[in-house]
Amino acid sequence: MKRFGNPALLALMLAFFAMLRPAQAQEIQNCTLVGRWAEGRSFTVVADGNTVYCGNGAYLQIMDFTDPPSPVVLGRIALPTMVKGLALDWPLIYVADYSRGLRIVDVSDPTAPAEIGALENLGQAYGVAVEGSTAYVAAGSSGLVIVDISDPGNPTEVNSIRSGYSQAVAVSGNTLYASIGYFLVVLDITNRTEPAEIAKIAIPEAMWNMAIDGNQVYAACGNGGLRIIDVAVPANPVEVYFGLENKQVHDVKIINSSAYVLCYQAGLKVLDATVVSNPAEVASLEDIVYGYSLAIGTNRAYVARSSKGISVIDISAVGSPVTLHTTKSSSYCYGLDVDGDRAYLTGGENLRIIDCAEPSNPYSVGYLDAGNYDCRDVQVRDHYAFISAGNHFEVIDLASPTNPVIAGQIGTFNWLHGLALSGEYAYLADYEEGLQIVDISNPYLPAVVGSCKAPGRAYGVAIQDPHAFVAVDDSGLCIIDIADPANPAVIGQISSTNRTRGVAVQDDHLFVADGDSIKIYDISNIYNPQRIGACRSHGSAVEIKVAGNYAFVANSWAGLAIFDISNLQAPVRIGFYQTGDAAYDVAVRENLVYILDYEVGLYIVHFDAPTAVDGDFAAAPPDKFALSANYPNPFNPATRFDYHVPAVSKVSVSVYSLNGQLVRNLFAGERLPGTYSATWDGRCDRGNRVVSGVYLLQMEAGDQIFRRKMLLIK
Repeated sequence: MKRFGNPALLALMLAFFAMLRPAQAQEIQNCTLVGRWAEGRSFTVVADGNTVYCGNGAYLQIMDFTDPPSPVVLGRIALPTMVKGLALDWPLIYVADYSRGLRIVDVSDPTAPAEIGALENLGQAYGVAVEGSTAYVAAGSSGLVIVDISDPGNPTEVNSIRSGYSQAVAVSGNTLYASIGYFLVVLDITNRTEPAEIAKIAIPEAMWNMAIDGNQVYAACGNGGLRIIDVAVPANPVEVYFGLENKQVHDVKIINSSAYVLCYQAGLKVLDATVVSNPAEVASLEDIVYGYSLAIGTNRAYVARSSKGISVIDISAVGSPVTLHTTKSSSYCYGLDVDGDRAYLTGGENLRIIDCAEPSNPYSVGYLDAGNYDCRDVQVRDHYAFISAGNHFEVIDLASPTNPVIAGQIGTFNWLHGLALSGEYAYLADYEEGLQIVDISNPYLPAVVGSCKAPGRAYGVAIQDPHAFVAVDDSGLCIIDIADPANPAVIGQISSTNRTRGVAVQDDHLFVADGDSIKIYDISNIYNPQRIGACRSHGSAVEIKVAGNYAFVANSWAGLAIFDISNLQAPVRIGFYQTGDAAYDVAVRENLVYILDYEVGLYIVHFDAPTAVDGDFAAAPPDKFALSANYPNPFNPATRFDYHVPAVSKVSVSVYSLNGQLVRNLFAGERLPGTYSATWDGRCDRGNRVVSGVYLLQMEAGDQIFRRKMLLIK
């Protein structure tokens, strides 16, 4: 592994490159990011001795496994989306960050990793390999992308091979091996940025990963198994072995003629590959399932196991590998509720409790493995969490948030999705079984008291007594009379050909997340609901919440969209925030919006509305641009301020040092007329806390510039 020889010179270079890094496009409208909790599934891992670098949702996480049963998280950094691939070229690590391209992170101080460069718009980055001043990115349907990284602060695409889908790439000397379509392609990279194809050989499936050992390429080909290809003559690659077909082979590593083969469902296999044409299995750990990536350290193997975390395995005795420890990890996320200073997240088998008392720094305080269930939705009341968990409904006692425990549960449901609470009952959307009504007056003994079939697959539910409104995924919305919980009855239906997922009710109006649109209905006559308004959802709407004159929509693949519904006949989008993967749920508390992303956890954003969320647009817009003094001032660790916009304008709000260097860009984009609030948490654009001192808060609007002095003390 290459290491730089002059740490002082390197630190100076990295600081210089960070200053040159161009600002990334902000996919926001009237929203300001306040904080993130970005844990999720682990897809990739690399090791340097006992130091392990891994993906944890959107976090690049650095861990010390010197004592395997008690690993220590040294540091981590939240990147835009899920971490899919890693290449370590210390002190830099190159991250294939799925839909957000290539990220370059300085890990010279493992306790404070810092992003110094990025290149977006590469497609879907799955893997990356580095040789010298060039990075090779396996970018999914965008093929293989070649990036000049001679200036890590400003990586530049210089070439690409877009002839097929690419997920795996590896370098050995002047030869590059890449999976492109259903081929292993061998390329001469004597000219690093102008690869020349030497040969290619067909493989049965798209390759997941590969390893190079001398003249052999070991290809992990999913259900196509393990393929060993002899490349002694690069122009004539020859397959010399195939095996483990239909074992979902995801990764392979070679150490001293032993091949460690990671199979998704069949665990970790150890093969004696002394004879490459006939490797023999010598050991197997069948419990190491759900593996995506494998790394080898000193006498240890590390496996990234999706929602199962990172497993560390002693491989000092080749024929007798022993699992030493498995870290906890989060799963994908479906359900969200916010109660007081805590957010409650569900997904996979997990309930996570996140302390959001300081919104800029949310952190996990509690965890519960709810069993082998598919946790979908969560609602919190008093000190209980109610969870729809696959074929189970669970009640969780939250008296001790750091140690939540199951208080009561019921099984035998079809497939629970959304849920709502009202009075002494929980109302469950039970997919093909419609609406289930559960008595929760005794949380330790929940009991089903009634049920009602819906005309399709029940997905979401909202309650306004005495009616339940059930979002039916494939046919629209079902209205159910629940005056008698033991005998609920369908009294109406609103048809739709879209995928109706979410529903909210406020007064006499119903708001429906209906595929690519939101629809508004007048239900003053419950037997004859009338559609009075609609607009595009700007994505695939899966959930909707209403507060005052605003509707907040979670859009799968398109983040959060906020609509002004003060005119119900003509809702207008006035806010947007793009999350890293797919937004699945949303909650609103005052002017903070909590967005749950399927793969990369929780976002907390400030909705910069012209008025408070529970108000309306009655206040007149400001008559001139202005920047108010921050408060508190002096401050530690954060300070707030207001700025005023009299007309639709391009606005930039930033923090500068006294010598004029940009410290943090807080907002840059278009603003509607109104007064906006913003927060600076004392961090620079790289995410590091800045030193004490005087800083300049600057607002630019048109040809006008406004400045305020701020004093940060520690």
